[in-house]
Amino acid sequence: LDAYTQDIADMYAEIEKHNSLFDVLAVCQPGPITLSSLALSESLKGSLPRSVTLMASPIDTSVNPTQVGKVWESLSPFALHNAQLTSPKSGKQVYPGTYQISNFISANFKDHLEKFTQLAYKNTPLSAEEEKILAFYHEYFAVMDIPFDFFRETIQRVFQNREWATGKTRFWDRLLDIDSIKTPLCIIEWEKDDICGIGETQAALHITGQWVSQNNYICVPGAGHYGVFAGKAFRETVIPFMWKFQKSL
Repeated sequence: LDAYTQDIADMYAEIEKHNSLFDVLAVCQPGPITLSSLALSESLKGSLPRSVTLMASPIDTSVNPTQVGKVWESLSPFALHNAQLTSPKSGKQVYPGTYQISNFISANFKDHLEKFTQLAYKNTPLSAEEEKILAFYHEYFAVMDIPFDFFRETIQRVFQNREWATGKTRFWDRLLDIDSIKTPLCIIEWEKDDICGIGETQAALHITGQWVSQNNYICVPGAGHYGVFAGKAFRETVIPFMWKFQKSL
C-alpha cells in the first residue's frame, strides 16, 4: 500500500506536467490510499489535484459495517493466510478473483440466488429486464486475481486496524497527517450499498474537517454498491453531481 501511495503521488506530478488543473476520482478500495497520497503530497508541497471524489470507499469501516466488512474485520491470521493461492501462470501468491466475487455474492446471497434461478430455469426468450440482469452479471463476474500482499495489507490496515479513521496512517516509516488534508473532497455513497455502508466514506469529511454539505456529499437512493459507478443512476445523478461540485471550486 505504501508503494501504491507513492505511485499515485507520482501520477499527480506527471499529470501536472501536461495540465496543471486536474481532478481525481477514487472508486471503493483506492479511497484510503488516495487520502494518503494527498497527505504525502501536501506535506512535501508537491503536485496536487484541484479536488478528489471518493465513491463508496472504506475510510472508517466501523461507522456502518456491512456483512463483507464484518467478515474481513474478524478474519484471523490463519484464515487470512489460507485466502491465498499460487497463480498457475505467474507462480506468485494471489488472492483469487473467485474468492472475491464469492464474498460479494454472500453479502446479498438471497437476491443473487433468486436472479440466478430466474435465468437458469428460463426456457423462453429472455425479456428486456432479464437481458439487463444477464449483462450485469457478465460485468460483475469480470474479476481478476490480485497480489496476496496487497490484499493482506488492505484487510489488516483498512478493516482491522482502521488506520485512516484512527490517525495512525503510515507511509513507510513516517506518520501521515490525514486530518490536515486541505484538498477539497467530494463524497458519494449509495443508500443500499451492501459492500461499503453509508457513512464509511463520509467519514473522510469529518476526519479532514471539511463538513458535510449539499455541495460535497450525496447519498444516492436506490441501487447498491455496483450502481455507484455504473448504470442509469450513475449517468443521471452521480456524474451531474460531480460536475456541479467541480464547477463550484
